[in-house]
Amino acid sequence: MIHGIYVFRPGGICLFYKSFDKYQEDPHAICAFLSAISTFSETTFGEKLKSITTSRHRLLIYREREGNEKLTFVYILDLTDKTPNFTKINDSFRGRFFQHFSKALPTCLENNTLLPDLPQFENNLNEIFVRC
Repeated sequence: MIHGIYVFRPGGICLFYKSFDKYQEDPHAICAFLSAISTFSETTFGEKLKSITTSRHRLLIYREREGNEKLTFVYILDLTDKTPNFTKINDSFRGRFFQHFSKALPTCLENNTLLPDLPQFENNLNEIFVRC
């Protein structure tokens, strides 16, 4: 089961988030934390952080480039989730994300603001993550 999705730019600036359950965490704090721990991994170990595992959850981390921008996509899953190839799901989500927000993304990147929460994109999320 997927619990949440976060999309942020370097420095932890949250552009998009979606929670699928009862957890009501601050998306800006989560993105800032994930950005900081990723930077720590890169500067200390010289390695990109790809996942974080707790006793019950797994965070999968994907980095993407959109034009000159680097974006990070993070998915929070149950540790027991056995989705065979989450990279395909990320590719599907990422493709729909860029397609749907192509007009709004440049302004949000310029102003460091969240992308608009559009109902049409919510329907895309349900189609993509119905398997999780």
